[in-house]
Amino acid sequence: MIALLNNAEGAFQLVQLPPAWIPPGGQASFQVRFQSNSPGLQSAQVRILSNDPLQSPYTFLVQAQALALPRIQVRGEPGEVILSSSYLPSAAQGTLFPTVIQGQLPAVQVFRIENTGQAPLLLSAEDRVALQGPGVQDFVVVAQPAGGVAPGGTTPFEIALLTQSEGYKEAEVIIFNSDSQHNPYRFRIAGRVEGLPLALPNGTLGQKGQIRPNPTTGRVQIDGASLGVGQFKLLDSYGRLCAEGTLESTSLWLDLSDYPAGVYLFHWQNESQQGVERVIKY
Repeated sequence: MIALLNNAEGAFQLVQLPPAWIPPGGQASFQVRFQSNSPGLQSAQVRILSNDPLQSPYTFLVQAQALALPRIQVRGEPGEVILSSSYLPSAAQGTLFPTVIQGQLPAVQVFRIENTGQAPLLLSAEDRVALQGPGVQDFVVVAQPAGGVAPGGTTPFEIALLTQSEGYKEAEVIIFNSDSQHNPYRFRIAGRVEGLPLALPNGTLGQKGQIRPNPTTGRVQIDGASLGVGQFKLLDSYGRLCAEGTLESTSLWLDLSDYPAGVYLFHWQNESQQGVERVIKY
């Protein structure tokens, strides 16, 4: 019978036992595995009970050193973790950039590298965060992270979606680091650049009224003598509700001063008609 004693953390495990009987002159083997979640030197005692009248129990000490390792993790500005090898851009993770207007200010997203391990995390490449892929010319790393992250620490970096050409843009983020399990850490980013002028869909508010000023940096006035009493909603480029209310007169003021730059959709509906117009916020 073989047992492990003084194995407080259970880091040592018997994974293969010898047969119960060994013939004269024979031999048998057994295996002890070491696996620990805590760094440092650890030990246990192996005890072998047998029918040897002189050496039962037979005991000896085993020791092993558990190394502290770094663990990399990346979060987008909304706070969700971006898994390594994540190839589906998401607004909740910050990997799907908000829609921007061609020739206007770029969209900038902030990401954070976290070290959830117990040893310093090193970012090993000269460009600690690099970009590759078909849309690499449409994105730029405007702020690089620090070269190292202490256990439990974070370091930010920023990526901008440029606006020199319209269309859907996509690239891959590459982070070379000292975490052997996730080196490199990679994920996909994407965003859309809308061209100008923006055509309105048929039968929309553009044929019945006017939003001005559009583009805008703050308040906009919606004039529509034929709108009548109805409801309206203002959605962002991801389809998320930003504002809603009731149309009760021919004029309505909306204050977009606190909204981020981008493209918004103003939807309206009365008993017999409905429409939508794009509102550009700088």
